[in-house]
Amino acid sequence: MLVSFTALSFDLISLREVFDKPGSFEGREIAFEGEVVGDFMSEGEGFWVNVRDGNYFIGVFISAGDRARIKKLGRYRVTGDRVKVSGIFYQHCREHIGENDVHANVLEIVRAGEDQDEEIDPVKVIVSFALGMVTILFLVYSHRREPLQDTSGKL
Repeated sequence: MLVSFTALSFDLISLREVFDKPGSFEGREIAFEGEVVGDFMSEGEGFWVNVRDGNYFIGVFISAGDRARIKKLGRYRVTGDRVKVSGIFYQHCREHIGENDVHANVLEIVRAGEDQDEEIDPVKVIVSFALGMVTILFLVYSHRREPLQDTSGKL
């Protein structure tokens, strides 16, 4: 049975709060929201995925069913799915080489990810072209100059 966050009342916390006081959350269930980024990494029956909350990232161990529901992973020109996760936080997980991680009990897709259009600033294109031309002119001019002659007659 899939349990959704709307059916349960979870107080969301920020990953910053978790990393500022990790001992306070060790072995406890936490709930947070963030963007799924990076790549899936399989391990046994489950998968690892990274979730970013602002400037903080944490590895979340999820089930194969949760992995199938995540459609977009954040990367260059892609915003990943936004998820709410509820799971057990481990400051030094014994199952996973002592890393900080969360073993997800509930994962809810809050907002689907999307591809981002790349915007090219026309001013930057013009400035880059102008600087390139100045560089070429400088190189051409610097090679055409006559070397200075020694007029003393001594070598």
